[in-house]
Amino acid sequence: MAFTSSGLAALECTYVSVMYLTFQGICSYFVLMPMLSEYPSEKVIVSCEKCGMWKQYDRDAMVRAGGDRTLAHLLDDIVARAGCTRNQNFNVYNRCGAKYEELAALLGGGNAYAKAKGG
Repeated sequence: MAFTSSGLAALECTYVSVMYLTFQGICSYFVLMPMLSEYPSEKVIVSCEKCGMWKQYDRDAMVRAGGDRTLAHLLDDIVARAGCTRNQNFNVYNRCGAKYEELAALLGGGNAYAKAKGG
């Protein structure tokens, strides 16, 4: 499934079922996840402020080596291979802080607060 948003190129996305446990039981919903092959840069940079991890990968080499997958699943694989133990933590205040370093900027996003203030 493809979607477009203000100024963004069409991204091929996959619906991923997300399940989580609440006090009322198990909740489930579907979210759109962009695919690795549609990452808007040739280099994929992943970093974590909590542990200081910084990794750079070649997008096309990753697709050839491991196949195309959602960015969320890829991030889980990257932090697991880096030895992060926080990625399985249920405490929201002690979760892994890994993120795609340049993804928001590459997609035209960024700091909404700074944009609102004219920055």
